[in-house]
Amino acid sequence: MNFQFENVSHSTELRSLYDAYRIDKIELWFDFSPDSSAPSATGPVYFPKLWLKRDYNDSNAPTLDDMEQSNQSQVLRFDAGRNTLGPYFLKPAIAQEVFQDPSAGVAVSTAWGKWIRTAHAQVP
Repeated sequence: MNFQFENVSHSTELRSLYDAYRIDKIELWFDFSPDSSAPSATGPVYFPKLWLKRDYNDSNAPTLDDMEQSNQSQVLRFDAGRNTLGPYFLKPAIAQEVFQDPSAGVAVSTAWGKWIRTAHAQVP
């Protein structure tokens, strides 16, 4: 999940009021509503499983096989009596440059709780 300050409501006004911001927590809720017009509405209703994994060290989306084998994955299940799951809390992190080498490129580390200048349009 990537965050851009420009996507925040009234970001132009907020930029003129504040020099920096920090996101301490993200709250997620998942809702499932079976499609009653689907052809399977007369048959059994299949409830989805959601796989959740906090991955702070790369930008590659894990495969389902990776999720199933990871001990850091969490499976969220909807059922007939539960169409809403949550809240699930995530602590966002940013990629912070550790060093830069012309031959090896840039090395980054994960950093939490950092203040981000509102002048920066995109933050990894």
